[in-house]
Amino acid sequence: MRYGVILTGVGPMADPERLCRAARKADQLGFHSLWLFEHVAFPTRVSEAYEKLPFSHETAFLEPVTTLSYIAAETRQIRLGTGILLLALRHPLHVAKAMATLDVLSKGRAICGVGLGWLAEEFEALGIPFGERVGRVREGVEVLRKIWAGGKLAHQGRYYSFPEVTSYPLPIQRGGPPIWFGGTADSALQRAVELGDGWLGVSGRPEVVRNWITTLRQRARELGKDNFSIAVSVKPDASKEEIAHLETMGAAQVNLIFLSGETEEIERKLDAAAKRLFG
Repeated sequence: MRYGVILTGVGPMADPERLCRAARKADQLGFHSLWLFEHVAFPTRVSEAYEKLPFSHETAFLEPVTTLSYIAAETRQIRLGTGILLLALRHPLHVAKAMATLDVLSKGRAICGVGLGWLAEEFEALGIPFGERVGRVREGVEVLRKIWAGGKLAHQGRYYSFPEVTSYPLPIQRGGPPIWFGGTADSALQRAVELGDGWLGVSGRPEVVRNWITTLRQRARELGKDNFSIAVSVKPDASKEEIAHLETMGAAQVNLIFLSGETEEIERKLDAAAKRLFG
C-alpha cells in the first residue's frame, strides 16, 4: 500500500507558506505523492445544484502545474500530481509542455491526473462546448502520449489539428508522466482503464467503493494492465482498519485529503498519520 496526500491548493491550502511546509513535511515522512485540485474560473452565479459545494466563486484555487513546479524546488522524493487537471479546457500541446517542464524540474516526479470537469459555466466562459469534453479528453491524451514519446508530432483530429511540430525537452520519465483519471461513473471507470495508468477515487459507502474497485480491476485484467494503479481518498485520521479494508478491496494507494487547517495542525496530522500507517 502506498500513501499520498491531497493538499488541494484551494482556500486555506492556497497559502504558499502553509502549502510548502506541508509538502516538505510529507516529503520528509516518506509519503508517495502529493496532489492539487484545479478550477480555472468560477461564475459568480451558479445553478442550485452547486449551492452546497464546500467553496464559493471567491474561493482561491492555485493553478496546479505552476504550484507543483514551485513545490518541486522544496521537495526531493515525493511525486507531484494534478488531481485533477481539466484537460478539455486546455490545448494538449500546452499541457504537454507544462507537464514535461514539471517532470524535468522535479527530476521525473510528475503525475498527470486528468478529468472531464463538471461545471458547464466554466466551459462556457472559456469558449469550450461542454458536450465536447469527453472527445477532447480522449484526443488530448493521444496527443500527450505521442508528443512525450518522441518530441515531434503532426496531428489531424476532430478537435485538434496542427502540422508537424516539436516540443522539447522530453520528460525525464520515458514516454512521459503517467496519466491518471478521476471520475466514478461507469463510463469514467472504463475511460480510466482504457486510456490511463491509474485512477484517483473518492471515499464513499464501502459497497460503492468496492464496486468501483472491482470494476476497475476486472477491466484492467481484460486489457492486460496488471500495473494499473487505484487510489482512494480518505480523511487524514482514517484508521489502519479502514485503510486495510480498502487494501483488501484492491486499492493500491490511499490519499489523505487536507481541505483546511492551520500549518501546525496539518503537520501534526501528517506526523500522526505517518506513525499510524508506516509503523
